[in-house]
Parts: sequence; C-alpha cells; structure tokens
Amino acid sequence: MRNKAINTLCLLLGATLGFGAVMLISGIPFYRSMEAQTAETCLSFFRTYAYVQYRQAGSKQSKEALVTNLRVMEFMQAKHIQKLDARFEFEAGLTDLRLYRMSVLAGNKKDADEYMKKAQNEGAKLGWADTSSTTLSRLIESRESKELQLEKEAGQVPSASIGKSPEMQN
Repeated sequence: MRNKAINTLCLLLGATLGFGAVMLISGIPFYRSMEAQTAETCLSFFRTYAYVQYRQAGSKQSKEALVTNLRVMEFMQAKHIQKLDARFEFEAGLTDLRLYRMSVLAGNKKDADEYMKKAQNEGAKLGWADTSSTTLSRLIESRESKELQLEKEAGQVPSASIGKSPEMQN
C-alpha cells in the first residue's frame, strides 16, 4: 500500500512538472510579445513625461527628466528586445539632441559636444545619410518648432515616431 502511494505521488509530481515544462516552453513566444508590449508602453510613458518636463519645467528638472528617460532606454536596450531596437535608438538620439540644445542654450559647450556625438552615433545606427552636427542641430530646431506648433494647435503632446524624420533616412 505504501509503495502504491509513493508511486502515485511520484507519477502526479512527474506529470505536474512535465505539464509545467510544456507550458513554460510553449509560453515563451507569448512572454516575448508581452515583454515587447510592456517595454513599448514604458518607453512611451517616459518619453511623454520627459517631453512635458522639457517643455514646462525649469532647466534642472527638464535635464533630470531627459537623463532619466535615457537611463530607462539604456536599461531596456540591455534587455535586447529586437522588435524595439530602432525605436530605442531613435528615442535616444532625439533625447540626446534635446539635451544638446539645452546645453547650447546654457553655454555648456563640453556637454553639448558630448550629447551631439551620442546623437550622431544613434543616427548612424539608424542608417541616416547625414549625421553632421549642422544637420542634426537644424533637425532638432525644426522638429521642436513643429512640435510647439502642433502642441498649440491640438492642445496636446505630439507623439514621437521613427517616421517623423524622413529627411534623415536613406
């Protein structure tokens, strides 16, 4: 009787573990999909937060929000979510350009040069034809002017997307 109970327990344990392993393996594509969706939602949230801070807060708070946004993107990039790699690079480049503009306006040439180099690296990863500092500084000035106009017209924060910079793509 005791052997039957032990055998039955082992059989149930084996079946449970086997079923769990099958569910885990078959759930991996679902998990990856959820991971990408969660990362995209998080990226959108932090981008919007950083943009609003950049537009409405003081320079110290704006810089903190933009730097936090970069840190979040670096953390997510480290997760290697391939579906979002181009989005991370675009957002990081855009944030670097915003920090570049802030540094230029504050008269901090060293920081401005550093942020411009980072933005140029991100643009090169995206395959942009021209990543010169002149082109990128004109790009961010033009983009911010359009964003401000859209914000005034619509009364809301415009969304950022890779398609918003067609002049920079091959």
